[in-house]
Amino acid sequence: MGRRGWDKGDLRTVALEPMRELRDLTNETITLQVRDGAERVVQIERMDSHQAVRTFIKVGSTWQLPHTSGGMAIMACLPDDEVDRILSSPIQQLTPQTDTDPGSIRKKIEEIRRVGYAVNVNQNRMGVCAVGAAVLGEGGCPVGGIGISMPETRFDENRVPWWGKQVSDTAANVSSLL
Repeated sequence: MGRRGWDKGDLRTVALEPMRELRDLTNETITLQVRDGAERVVQIERMDSHQAVRTFIKVGSTWQLPHTSGGMAIMACLPDDEVDRILSSPIQQLTPQTDTDPGSIRKKIEEIRRVGYAVNVNQNRMGVCAVGAAVLGEGGCPVGGIGISMPETRFDENRVPWWGKQVSDTAANVSSLL
């Protein structure tokens, strides 16, 4: 009965403590996004890094799914026909690094499905990188995405697997609490 009343507000409440733990572990900004319609995500929560130089993403900001690590992680959990439908609409070029090519995005989705997390390097803002994973609801449907967001100056390719494991574990924890 309680799950019938589940909504985005409950996801935020359930995710707060795991997000805080992930922030404290990584000392980077942690974000929580949910789908906003069929093709977008909206940020509903943020836990700021304690470092002097950190990323800032305004709560309420929206992007197309392929623009964020959380959005890409969500897409990787969707059926191929839904991914195809999303990619049939043009992807807005936000930075010179934004991937707008459906074929390239599909290849990234295959990799995300393999490793369990998404990586974003300058896709929606120059100088900002993120590693994200999907939060799954009942039946394995993606209900949100959690991301570790950092300035590009602290992004290290060698740390991606570690960040990926931490954000994937956090997303799985939140999923289990829903």
